[in-house]
Amino acid sequence: MATPGESRVRMSAQYAFGPETEVDPIVSNILVPVDFSERSAGAARFAVQFAHSVDARVTLFHVERPPEGNLFRMAEVVRSVEQRMSAFLSESARNPSVQRIVRVHPDVAGTILRHAEENGADLIALPTHGYSGIRRVLRGSVTAKLLRNAPCPVWTTAQTFAATPVDWLDPERILCAAGTASEGDRIMTWASRLAAHLKARLCIAWSRKGVREEPEEIDRVQRRYRIDAEMVFEPEDVPEVLRDAVAWLRAGLLVIGRSGGHAKAPWGSGGYDIVREVPCPVISV
Repeated sequence: MATPGESRVRMSAQYAFGPETEVDPIVSNILVPVDFSERSAGAARFAVQFAHSVDARVTLFHVERPPEGNLFRMAEVVRSVEQRMSAFLSESARNPSVQRIVRVHPDVAGTILRHAEENGADLIALPTHGYSGIRRVLRGSVTAKLLRNAPCPVWTTAQTFAATPVDWLDPERILCAAGTASEGDRIMTWASRLAAHLKARLCIAWSRKGVREEPEEIDRVQRRYRIDAEMVFEPEDVPEVLRDAVAWLRAGLLVIGRSGGHAKAPWGSGGYDIVREVPCPVISV
Protein backbone atom coordinates (compact mmCIF):
# COMPACT_ATOMS: atom_id res chain seq x y z
CA MET A 1 0.00 0.00 0.00
CA ALA A 2 1.39 3.37 -0.96
CA THR A 3 2.19 5.74 1.86
CA PRO A 4 0.50 9.16 1.97
CA GLY A 5 3.75 10.84 1.00
CA GLU A 6 4.23 8.72 -2.12
CA SER A 7 1.08 9.15 -4.15
CA ARG A 8 -1.96 9.97 -2.08
CA VAL A 9 -1.18 13.53 -1.00
CA ARG A 10 -0.70 16.79 -2.91
CA MET A 11 0.83 19.61 -0.89
CA SER A 12 0.44 23.35 -1.33
CA ALA A 13 1.09 26.27 1.00
CA GLN A 14 -2.12 28.06 1.83
CA TYR A 15 -4.11 28.77 4.98
CA ALA A 16 -7.85 28.35 5.34
CA PHE A 17 -8.09 32.06 6.16
CA GLY A 18 -5.75 34.99 5.83
CA PRO A 19 -3.82 35.99 8.97
CA GLU A 20 -5.94 39.13 9.41
CA THR A 21 -9.27 37.30 9.23
CA GLU A 22 -11.42 37.71 12.35
CA VAL A 23 -13.43 34.57 13.05
CA ASP A 24 -15.60 33.94 16.11
CA PRO A 25 -14.37 30.85 18.03
CA ILE A 26 -16.49 27.83 17.24
CA VAL A 27 -15.98 26.31 20.71
CA SER A 28 -17.21 28.25 23.75
CA ASN A 29 -18.92 25.64 25.95
CA ILE A 30 -17.18 22.29 26.53
CA LEU A 31 -18.93 19.44 28.34
CA VAL A 32 -16.77 16.75 29.94
CA PRO A 33 -18.51 13.59 31.23
CA VAL A 34 -16.65 12.54 34.38
CA ASP A 35 -16.38 9.06 35.93
CA PHE A 36 -13.50 9.95 38.32
CA SER A 37 -11.07 7.61 36.54
CA GLU A 38 -7.49 8.61 35.75
CA ARG A 39 -8.28 8.94 32.06
CA SER A 40 -11.35 10.99 32.88
CA ALA A 41 -9.10 13.37 34.81
CA GLY A 42 -6.73 13.49 31.84
CA ALA A 43 -9.51 14.38 29.43
CA ALA A 44 -10.76 17.04 31.84
CA ARG A 45 -7.28 18.57 32.12
CA PHE A 46 -7.04 18.67 28.34
CA ALA A 47 -10.47 20.32 28.10
CA VAL A 48 -9.54 22.99 30.64
CA GLN A 49 -6.28 23.78 28.85
CA PHE A 50 -7.98 23.78 25.46
CA ALA A 51 -10.80 25.97 26.79
CA HIS A 52 -8.24 28.50 28.00
CA SER A 53 -6.72 28.70 24.50
CA VAL A 54 -10.09 29.40 22.86
CA ASP A 55 -11.65 31.40 25.71
CA ALA A 56 -14.31 28.78 26.46
CA ARG A 57 -15.92 27.48 29.62
CA VAL A 58 -15.93 23.88 30.83
CA THR A 59 -18.60 21.84 32.61
CA LEU A 60 -17.44 18.73 34.46
CA PHE A 61 -20.54 16.54 34.51
CA HIS A 62 -21.05 13.34 36.46
CA VAL A 63 -24.16 11.15 36.35
CA GLU A 64 -24.53 8.66 39.19
CA ARG A 65 -26.97 5.79 38.86
CA PRO A 66 -29.31 5.65 41.88
CA PRO A 67 -28.70 2.84 44.39
CA GLU A 68 -30.73 -0.21 43.50
CA GLY A 69 -33.51 -1.12 45.89
CA ASN A 70 -32.56 1.45 48.53
CA LEU A 71 -33.91 4.89 47.83
CA PHE A 72 -33.27 5.92 51.46
CA ARG A 73 -29.56 6.03 50.60
CA MET A 74 -30.11 8.60 47.86
CA ALA A 75 -29.11 11.63 49.94
CA GLU A 76 -26.01 9.81 51.18
CA VAL A 77 -25.02 8.87 47.62
CA VAL A 78 -25.51 12.41 46.37
CA ARG A 79 -23.44 13.86 49.22
CA SER A 80 -20.62 11.37 48.62
CA VAL A 81 -20.52 12.00 44.87
CA GLU A 82 -20.61 15.77 45.31
CA GLN A 83 -17.60 15.51 47.63
CA ARG A 84 -15.73 13.48 45.04
CA MET A 85 -16.60 16.03 42.39
CA SER A 86 -15.36 18.89 44.58
CA ALA A 87 -12.01 17.12 45.01
CA PHE A 88 -11.78 16.13 41.32
CA LEU A 89 -9.24 18.13 39.29
CA SER A 90 -8.29 20.15 42.36
CA GLU A 91 -5.95 22.43 40.40
CA SER A 92 -9.02 23.91 38.67
CA ALA A 93 -11.09 24.29 41.84
CA ARG A 94 -10.81 28.09 41.79
CA ASN A 95 -11.13 28.48 38.02
CA PRO A 96 -14.32 30.50 37.40
CA SER A 97 -14.59 29.02 33.89
CA VAL A 98 -14.93 25.47 35.25
CA GLN A 99 -18.35 24.37 36.52
CA ARG A 100 -19.07 21.09 38.32
CA ILE A 101 -22.45 19.36 38.13
CA VAL A 102 -23.67 16.08 39.63
CA ARG A 103 -26.89 14.34 38.65
CA VAL A 104 -28.45 11.08 39.85
CA HIS A 105 -30.34 9.26 37.14
CA PRO A 106 -30.54 5.67 35.80
CA ASP A 107 -30.07 6.85 32.18
CA VAL A 108 -26.50 8.11 32.16
CA ALA A 109 -26.16 8.73 28.43
CA GLY A 110 -29.60 10.31 28.10
CA THR A 111 -28.90 12.68 31.01
CA ILE A 112 -25.61 13.80 29.46
CA LEU A 113 -27.24 14.29 26.05
CA ARG A 114 -30.10 16.31 27.51
CA HIS A 115 -27.72 18.55 29.42
CA ALA A 116 -25.60 19.11 26.31
CA GLU A 117 -28.64 20.11 24.27
CA GLU A 118 -30.41 22.19 26.89
CA ASN A 119 -27.26 24.10 27.86
CA GLY A 120 -25.82 24.69 24.41
CA ALA A 121 -22.66 22.59 24.64
CA ASP A 122 -20.69 22.96 21.41
CA LEU A 123 -18.11 20.26 22.16
CA ILE A 124 -18.14 17.10 24.29
CA ALA A 125 -14.70 15.90 25.43
CA LEU A 126 -15.14 12.19 25.94
CA PRO A 127 -12.48 10.19 27.80
CA THR A 128 -11.74 6.59 26.86
CA HIS A 129 -10.12 3.82 28.86
CA GLY A 130 -6.91 3.10 27.01
CA TYR A 131 -5.61 1.85 23.72
CA SER A 132 -5.93 -1.88 24.32
CA GLY A 133 -9.54 -1.68 25.43
CA ILE A 134 -10.72 1.02 23.07
CA ARG A 135 -12.91 -1.20 20.91
CA ARG A 136 -14.72 -2.69 23.90
CA VAL A 137 -15.12 0.67 25.67
CA LEU A 138 -16.22 2.67 22.64
CA ARG A 139 -18.83 0.06 21.85
CA GLY A 140 -20.20 0.35 25.37
CA SER A 141 -23.74 1.64 25.61
CA VAL A 142 -23.06 5.05 27.19
CA THR A 143 -20.12 6.06 25.02
CA ALA A 144 -21.68 4.68 21.85
CA LYS A 145 -24.86 6.68 22.47
CA LEU A 146 -22.88 9.87 23.03
CA LEU A 147 -20.83 9.39 19.88
CA ARG A 148 -23.92 8.55 17.84
CA ASN A 149 -26.48 11.03 19.22
CA ALA A 150 -24.60 14.04 20.59
CA PRO A 151 -26.10 17.37 19.46
CA CYS A 152 -22.59 18.78 18.99
CA PRO A 153 -19.13 17.58 17.93
CA VAL A 154 -17.44 14.98 20.13
CA TRP A 155 -13.71 14.96 20.91
CA THR A 156 -12.05 11.70 21.95
CA THR A 157 -8.75 9.86 21.75
CA ALA A 158 -7.25 6.47 22.56
CA GLN A 159 -3.87 7.98 23.39
CA THR A 160 -2.39 8.39 26.86
CA PHE A 161 -3.08 11.46 28.99
CA ALA A 162 0.06 11.14 31.12
CA ALA A 163 1.28 14.41 29.63
CA THR A 164 -0.94 16.29 27.21
CA PRO A 165 1.02 16.66 23.93
CA VAL A 166 1.52 20.26 22.90
CA ASP A 167 0.24 19.61 19.38
CA TRP A 168 -3.15 18.55 20.80
CA LEU A 169 -3.59 22.10 22.08
CA ASP A 170 -1.89 23.91 19.22
CA PRO A 171 -2.03 21.69 16.12
CA GLU A 172 0.09 22.67 13.13
CA ARG A 173 -2.36 20.93 10.81
CA ILE A 174 -5.93 19.70 11.09
CA LEU A 175 -6.79 16.74 8.86
CA CYS A 176 -10.44 16.32 7.81
CA ALA A 177 -11.83 13.14 6.25
CA ALA A 178 -14.99 12.97 4.14
CA GLY A 179 -16.79 10.51 1.90
CA THR A 180 -18.80 13.02 -0.16
CA ALA A 181 -18.59 16.65 -1.21
CA SER A 182 -21.56 17.66 0.95
CA GLU A 183 -20.09 15.94 3.99
CA GLY A 184 -16.73 17.54 3.29
CA ASP A 185 -18.35 20.96 3.03
CA ARG A 186 -20.11 20.46 6.36
CA ILE A 187 -16.96 19.23 8.10
CA MET A 188 -14.83 21.99 6.61
CA THR A 189 -17.34 24.66 7.62
CA TRP A 190 -16.78 23.60 11.21
CA ALA A 191 -13.07 22.80 11.05
CA SER A 192 -12.07 25.93 9.16
CA ARG A 193 -13.33 28.18 11.95
CA LEU A 194 -11.37 26.19 14.52
CA ALA A 195 -8.30 26.23 12.26
CA ALA A 196 -8.55 29.99 11.87
CA HIS A 197 -8.61 30.52 15.62
CA LEU A 198 -5.72 28.09 16.20
CA LYS A 199 -3.81 29.35 13.12
CA ALA A 200 -3.64 25.78 11.84
CA ARG A 201 -3.47 24.54 8.27
CA LEU A 202 -6.33 22.50 6.83
CA CYS A 203 -5.86 19.19 5.04
CA ILE A 204 -8.51 16.81 3.72
CA ALA A 205 -8.86 13.15 2.82
CA TRP A 206 -11.55 12.19 0.29
CA SER A 207 -12.88 8.73 -0.43
CA ARG A 208 -11.93 7.55 -3.90
CA LYS A 209 -15.61 6.92 -4.62
CA GLY A 210 -16.42 10.54 -3.83
CA VAL A 211 -13.59 11.83 -6.02
CA ARG A 212 -14.76 9.63 -8.88
CA GLU A 213 -18.44 10.54 -8.59
CA GLU A 214 -18.26 14.23 -7.59
CA PRO A 215 -15.05 15.71 -9.00
CA GLU A 216 -16.46 19.20 -9.65
CA GLU A 217 -18.20 19.49 -6.27
CA ILE A 218 -15.08 18.33 -4.43
CA ASP A 219 -12.93 20.77 -6.38
CA ARG A 220 -15.32 23.57 -5.39
CA VAL A 221 -15.04 22.66 -1.69
CA GLN A 222 -11.24 22.59 -1.88
CA ARG A 223 -11.07 25.99 -3.57
CA ARG A 224 -13.46 27.46 -1.00
CA TYR A 225 -11.37 26.36 1.95
CA ARG A 226 -7.90 26.66 0.38
CA ILE A 227 -6.87 23.13 1.24
CA ASP A 228 -3.29 22.73 2.42
CA ALA A 229 -3.02 19.03 1.52
CA GLU A 230 -5.28 16.56 -0.25
CA MET A 231 -5.33 12.78 -0.29
CA VAL A 232 -7.55 9.91 -1.42
CA PHE A 233 -8.38 6.80 0.57
CA GLU A 234 -9.92 3.44 -0.30
CA PRO A 235 -12.94 2.29 1.76
CA GLU A 236 -11.26 -0.92 2.89
CA ASP A 237 -8.22 0.69 4.53
CA VAL A 238 -9.56 3.92 6.05
CA PRO A 239 -8.13 3.58 9.60
CA GLU A 240 -4.65 2.64 8.37
CA VAL A 241 -4.51 5.35 5.70
CA LEU A 242 -5.71 8.06 8.07
CA ARG A 243 -3.26 6.85 10.73
CA ASP A 244 -0.38 7.12 8.23
CA ALA A 245 -1.62 10.46 6.90
CA VAL A 246 -1.88 11.95 10.40
CA ALA A 247 1.68 10.84 11.14
CA TRP A 248 3.10 11.99 7.80
CA LEU A 249 1.36 15.37 7.89
CA ARG A 250 2.09 15.78 11.61
CA ALA A 251 -1.59 16.60 12.10
CA GLY A 252 -2.56 17.33 15.68
CA LEU A 253 -6.26 16.73 15.13
CA LEU A 254 -8.46 14.59 12.87
CA VAL A 255 -12.04 15.69 12.06
CA ILE A 256 -14.53 13.14 10.70
CA GLY A 257 -18.29 13.11 10.13
CA ARG A 258 -21.05 11.18 11.85
CA SER A 259 -23.92 9.51 10.01
CA GLY A 260 -26.76 10.72 12.18
CA GLY A 261 -28.94 13.00 10.09
CA HIS A 262 -26.25 13.47 7.45
CA ALA A 263 -24.74 11.66 4.50
CA LYS A 264 -23.39 8.33 5.71
CA ALA A 265 -19.70 8.42 6.52
CA PRO A 266 -17.60 5.58 5.08
CA TRP A 267 -16.51 4.55 8.58
CA GLY A 268 -19.95 4.44 10.23
CA SER A 269 -21.40 6.67 12.90
CA GLY A 270 -18.74 6.28 15.55
CA GLY A 271 -15.43 5.85 13.71
CA TYR A 272 -14.34 3.36 16.38
CA ASP A 273 -11.46 1.87 14.40
CA ILE A 274 -10.17 5.32 13.42
CA VAL A 275 -10.07 6.49 17.04
CA ARG A 276 -8.22 3.31 17.94
CA GLU A 277 -5.62 3.74 15.18
CA VAL A 278 -4.72 7.41 14.81
CA PRO A 279 -2.03 9.00 17.01
CA CYS A 280 -4.02 12.18 17.71
CA PRO A 281 -7.45 13.18 19.02
CA VAL A 282 -10.50 12.75 16.79
CA ILE A 283 -13.46 15.12 16.60
CA SER A 284 -16.61 13.71 15.03
CA VAL A 285 -19.06 16.37 13.80
